[in-house]
Amino acid sequence: MKIFFYILIILGLISCQSNNNQKVLGKEKNSKSKDLIGTWGLSNYLDSIVATKEVAKYRLQSPSWFGILIEIEEDSIKTNGSIIEIETKLLNKKDTLAIFDSWVGKWMLLKKQKNLILKQFPNQENIDSSIYTYNRRDDLKEMTEHLDSVNNFSSSMTKYLNKEIISGTYLNLKTTTKVVFLENGKLNGIGNFTEFEVRNYFGTLHPHKNLDVLFLINETEDLVQHYNWRFEDNNLVLTKFENEIINRNGKDAITDDFVLGKETIKLKKVY
Repeated sequence: MKIFFYILIILGLISCQSNNNQKVLGKEKNSKSKDLIGTWGLSNYLDSIVATKEVAKYRLQSPSWFGILIEIEEDSIKTNGSIIEIETKLLNKKDTLAIFDSWVGKWMLLKKQKNLILKQFPNQENIDSSIYTYNRRDDLKEMTEHLDSVNNFSSSMTKYLNKEIISGTYLNLKTTTKVVFLENGKLNGIGNFTEFEVRNYFGTLHPHKNLDVLFLINETEDLVQHYNWRFEDNNLVLTKFENEIINRNGKDAITDDFVLGKETIKLKKVY
């Protein structure tokens, strides 16, 4: 009888120890997920655009098509890109957090210290040997929380580019008029235009020869004009686009593309 009693005590202790181990392991697993939960931004795209004040050339990076921002939850990942979105499971592997497989190719998302790394799987049709970095960007979380019902993430990116690249107060070097590009997309000081919008190069239609585009808008008059922008030191130079004209069968024909014209506006940034 005593032996049976001692066996029960030992089994009880083993059971308690096992339950404690399960709780600890579960806590560690949840803790690991919590370290990843949040918004992550493609540094090669977002940081490069802000640093160089250029957009068009960075759209050619394949990950920008599907993964400008990544949102990680406890067991899933959602990407936001210039063409598509991807939703997939968060993997429980040691290094690989997720695999993105679409017409853009097959990519693996890896954890590396405080950042995430995106690498292309080998033997892909379009080889991209670049290594892409994601930084934690919880400051950009609202870009995926308050989406436009029509343009979704595209509108959020346009607002971001308006603010980070163009917004500010300038002086028109020719007329000495003050020109103000407000962070909310409103415009004062250039003709009768009341709004502006940076072309974010989302989608697949690109008629501006991969040049950076700024739309000047007057919705009341249903007027939109296309300008190329570039920064020269502290000056913002706007060059008006014109319809491309080609010779077709001995006659001039207007195409759907645009080329740079001769009309320019030079603005010096004041603040």
